[in-house]
Amino acid sequence: MSSNCVTFEKLVMLLIEALNLICVLIARINANYIYKACS
Repeated sequence: MSSNCVTFEKLVMLLIEALNLICVLIARINANYIYKACS
């Protein structure tokens, strides 16, 4: 049972890291789009 909890925690950490990466990519894409639109 404890091993299942550890695995679940690892999955949650990986999910959070993936969401952070996606947020960074979206922020960069939005910044590039705004920069091109303003220039």
